[in-house]
Amino acid sequence: EKLLYPRCLTPRTEADAQADDARLHANPTAVIESGTSFAILYTAILRDVFGVEPSAALGYSLGEVSMLWALGVWTDGDAGSDAWNTTALFKTRLFGPQNAVREHWGLDADAGDALWCSIIVKAPVERVKRAVEAEPRAYLTIINDEKEAVIAGHPDACARVIAALDCHALRMPFDAAIHAPAMQSEYPTFVDLYTLPTRVIPGIDFYSAAEYAPLLLERDPLARALAK
Repeated sequence: EKLLYPRCLTPRTEADAQADDARLHANPTAVIESGTSFAILYTAILRDVFGVEPSAALGYSLGEVSMLWALGVWTDGDAGSDAWNTTALFKTRLFGPQNAVREHWGLDADAGDALWCSIIVKAPVERVKRAVEAEPRAYLTIINDEKEAVIAGHPDACARVIAALDCHALRMPFDAAIHAPAMQSEYPTFVDLYTLPTRVIPGIDFYSAAEYAPLLLERDPLARALAK
């Protein structure tokens, strides 16, 4: 909370704001937990204050995790927080030195720090797919709509994809190695992370991007679907 809302006794300068942002982005678990907490809060407001009752829930990536906490499928927040804060996923595997990427690409520790970036590209998805096929270290990670997608991978490879597309591009501030073959070695660790006691919530269908179908709200199948 203090990373999101830093305190000071004097007016903050632009340099102060940039330093605060850097501290927040350097703590990916804090970013993830704050995003999930806001999802829980806004869902509670919609349901408890405005009386909106959902019949279905869906999301992708962190959105699927957030919907399970927000709608009460998972309830032990302390256990969930402990798991997120102790796993190596968000310290060394997908963030920080990004060792999962280094291993997938066959790089050693001296390969440098700027291994990964994520960039929104405004171009037809079919063109984006063809462009990344020519770059072994660039990936199409998210499709927002038929003319906007997210690519990720090595910054040099992504730069060549953008040059080939000749399109508008916007680099994202959070360079997590996710949604790409370079991090698929972490599947078992994600299964462990998401193996939590569950509650069946009647009257709401929960959908997942794992199979583009309803989720089975049982501990082990749910963990595997989220990891996928």
